[in-house]
Amino acid sequence: MSVEPPSKRAHPDPLPESASRLAERRARHRQDQHSLIATAVTMVGLGWLVVIPTLAGMYVGRWLDGKTSHGVTFSAGLGLLGLSVGCVMAWQKVSTHRPKQ
Repeated sequence: MSVEPPSKRAHPDPLPESASRLAERRARHRQDQHSLIATAVTMVGLGWLVVIPTLAGMYVGRWLDGKTSHGVTFSAGLGLLGLSVGCVMAWQKVSTHRPKQ
């Protein structure tokens, strides 16, 4: 029973490479940790980016519905338009704060 030297093995040991990748990830995490807190605070405001345009659209829609006696036509349309605008604004905010890889 002969044992081959480490240099002649078919598969090299992946442990050192794995350990170096782990160390790099930990170092990168320490550097990015402050930006994670800033990102979390920014995400709290995302809800308001969606809610405010939606409510504004519904408010203007209700006002127009009251002036024209159209039921909820303007409320629904402008509410959906406000929701769409809010979602686009939130998406743009998330895209600008996404970590670069």
